[in-house]
Amino acid sequence: MSETAQPAALATIEELVTLATNLGESDQDYVEARVLQLLDQLVLDVRRLVPASDFQEHSIEAPDARALRSIIAERFPRWGQYNTVMTVTEDVGDAELAIGHAQDDLTDIIGELMVVRQAATHHGWEQAQWLLLDGYYNFWRGPLRSLQLFVHYLELEQNAPEE
Repeated sequence: MSETAQPAALATIEELVTLATNLGESDQDYVEARVLQLLDQLVLDVRRLVPASDFQEHSIEAPDARALRSIIAERFPRWGQYNTVMTVTEDVGDAELAIGHAQDDLTDIIGELMVVRQAATHHGWEQAQWLLLDGYYNFWRGPLRSLQLFVHYLELEQNAPEE
């Protein structure tokens, strides 16, 4: 494991969770941009992680999803629903549409990161890394990419010249 990956990943997680759940920051444009920057940084941090110990099962309480979703909804009111497809690499040109929700995506990601942060505090960074890697590769990587694509198109639409 890289010596800089540990503090970088934890610092990124801490700032991301704090910024996403702190209702005190009033500059919405800054908050949205910074959260996206931190998510990008976290992906880079995750890809450098190599846990040095074996995973040990620990009981870690997940945050209250409804309460977290309520905070995220208040914190990111412009991030709403978007179109997505059920299959990306199959049925190309004929894929079934689905509806995604950026606030749900961010709620899932932040909830997972809160668990990682709690694991690092109570069980050490070595164990928290396993949860971070597992969560990223098996759970929230897709929602992260969907969220990024949604925000990209939202910004294009908001900045488009009026006809």
